[in-house]
Amino acid sequence: MLLRHAETATPAVFHGAESDIHLSDHGHTQAMVAARRLAEFAPAALVSSPMLRARQTAGPIASACVLPVRIEPTLHERRVGSLQGTPNRPETGPWPDTLARWMAGETHHAPDSSESWDQVRERGMGVLNRLAMEQITGPVVVVAHGLLLKVTLLTITGEGPANWKRFGPIHNTALFEVGFEAGPEGGGWRILSRPDACAEGGGP
Repeated sequence: MLLRHAETATPAVFHGAESDIHLSDHGHTQAMVAARRLAEFAPAALVSSPMLRARQTAGPIASACVLPVRIEPTLHERRVGSLQGTPNRPETGPWPDTLARWMAGETHHAPDSSESWDQVRERGMGVLNRLAMEQITGPVVVVAHGLLLKVTLLTITGEGPANWKRFGPIHNTALFEVGFEAGPEGGGWRILSRPDACAEGGGP
């Protein structure tokens, strides 16, 4: 179960791996609502990005589900370089250009010390594949970040970056259920349910 963290204290700007910002008051409320919903699934494990906004989202889930929080360092948000702290709906600049290049197939493109699609995909899928190998009995909740989750989900569907806009935004506390199915050639992931039950406002 893939969950985006709750609303940050300044949701109108980009927050990459360069910013360890905390949740807003509304974000804390969102996290509590998500925790109550997730408790209904009786998860067996809780995994979180190391970043504060993710850990503060995971905290109420840990309490509601009586689980420890397992920190996965590679689940951090994308490094965004000079985009850090700029408006998160830019019409010009490096993000529109980066997205256009990704959608055109240039998944290695990564300007200004930021991360490429390929690098983010490797981190996100790496964590999921490690969890699959552990064969944990019961649902696993993974708390991470909007862009990382979107890259991971588009990888799971096989759509890739070309369908970025069609897939739509991943809102704060958006919940996607994914599953791994073993097969003769190693198996693979698929999305089991979307949209989410926990989403409330915000977006990547």
